[in-house]
Amino acid sequence: MTVRKIHSKISKHSSPAISHNNTALTFVINSEFIDGLKVLIYSMAVHETLMDLPIFIISEDKEVFSDPFIMEVADKTYLASQEDIMSFSNISNKKVEGKLKLDWIPKYTYMKWLMFDDWGYDSLIFIDADIVCLSNCDELLQKVNADLYGCPVFGRELVIKVDDKIDVEDTDLSISKFAYQNDPPGSRLNTGVLVVNKKLLNSEFRRDLITFTENGEYSVEQAALRTYIGGTPDLSMKLMSPMYNYKHDFVSRLSAAFQPRILTDIKFLHFAGSAGKPWEKAVPETLSDWIWRSYADDAARRLPGLINLNLPSPG
Repeated sequence: MTVRKIHSKISKHSSPAISHNNTALTFVINSEFIDGLKVLIYSMAVHETLMDLPIFIISEDKEVFSDPFIMEVADKTYLASQEDIMSFSNISNKKVEGKLKLDWIPKYTYMKWLMFDDWGYDSLIFIDADIVCLSNCDELLQKVNADLYGCPVFGRELVIKVDDKIDVEDTDLSISKFAYQNDPPGSRLNTGVLVVNKKLLNSEFRRDLITFTENGEYSVEQAALRTYIGGTPDLSMKLMSPMYNYKHDFVSRLSAAFQPRILTDIKFLHFAGSAGKPWEKAVPETLSDWIWRSYADDAARRLPGLINLNLPSPG
């Protein structure tokens, strides 16, 4: 099932089909992220974006593939094997934050690397499940001039402080200047939203990437990926606008007057970080949380037989 089929369940009208050039919409999740994925796909249907791509889901958690929603929407699934998991066992976890370390893989986000294989597609558009779509982004289908496209990292330096207090006006300027770049400079990569093209879609690339990473120490998988591609002459990476992967807490750091403006321009709002996922909270804590919850409530109301969410209740 494609996003278009979800859209057809909530609307009588639809935009024309767009050729996807053998591109798949790809997700790597475990059962803790199923509710996030449901809301993400629903939000994409609302904004009629990437509607005609086959949906490909990878997981090491077999419970994922028994969920009725996943069974309904997935065109292709892959249950990671023990051999797949063991392939990450020699990667150092010394620099991984303690609470993120796992006994079977240095950090769960390394599971994303299973997308680097020949799955029968010419390109993949990968999106983390802790994301909600706020606007159409069909232009991602045109990202074909580099082997990998991703977005830059929102750094602490974007928040301007004077005497330990946020300078609201300068912070608005700093964050907006960063977020509205179409071709941002720099090399810090966040892998929450990626366009992965043909040259990286083979198991040899993944094996070489893992071997390279085994010879270093990284706190996050995206640093290893960036470093490997950057040091390999025949591979290329380009950064996209931060609006395709806007970190949620950089909404609340803007002034109240500026927040509505930037929200109209964000493509994907990403709930990355240690503040907790919006589906884990009984009561939304920030404007970004409320936005996610509004999509979740709408999805559950409009598609009650398809999207059932297990959200905590207040009190």
